[in-house]
Amino acid sequence: MLNGLGDDACELLTKAPLTPASALRSSRVIPDAGGIYAFWFSDIPPLVSAAGTLNRDGYRLLYVGIAPKAPSRAGKVSSSTVRTRLRTHVRGRIARSTLRRTLASLLADNLGLALRLNHKQKPVMTDQHEAALTHWIAACSCVTWHVMPEAWKLEDALISSGPRLPLNIKGSSDSFASELQSLRAIRVMRPPSRTPTSP
Repeated sequence: MLNGLGDDACELLTKAPLTPASALRSSRVIPDAGGIYAFWFSDIPPLVSAAGTLNRDGYRLLYVGIAPKAPSRAGKVSSSTVRTRLRTHVRGRIARSTLRRTLASLLADNLGLALRLNHKQKPVMTDQHEAALTHWIAACSCVTWHVMPEAWKLEDALISSGPRLPLNIKGSSDSFASELQSLRAIRVMRPPSRTPTSP
């Protein structure tokens, strides 16, 4: 699956994964620099097929992301780093994290999460529901990362030609991507089927 993707991909996908808490404990673990990161999961969210994904010690690679994103056409560059982006995915809010919103949409019934749109048409959840999602991510995921320039080039290559990444939507030709996009839209209009569990 990694043939032809280069040394940077091998560095990202063969590194020993760390739990989010361990990875974010100190800037000496993940530096404040640009690069690419990967999320591996021990529990596969509902509706997601693990077929074609990488397996490392019982964890499945389901998502990759980058920081910063590619410069805009005007040349504007984001100041985000791998460390700040991982922190947002792990402990932030769904309005600021594509991955968190995707996981919340998939886990809504299991965790009793309710998503809605605020006055700015951004998806939001209550603090209690965000905490439940944060707890699930901490318990069920690990991360790897690789510091490098222009990481968006490797991200594009992985999504288009690498192992299957079912939680990536942008640029994906996976048949599940359109289903996931529809589910994310539906979830902000539909209440959960159960009450949230305490984290």
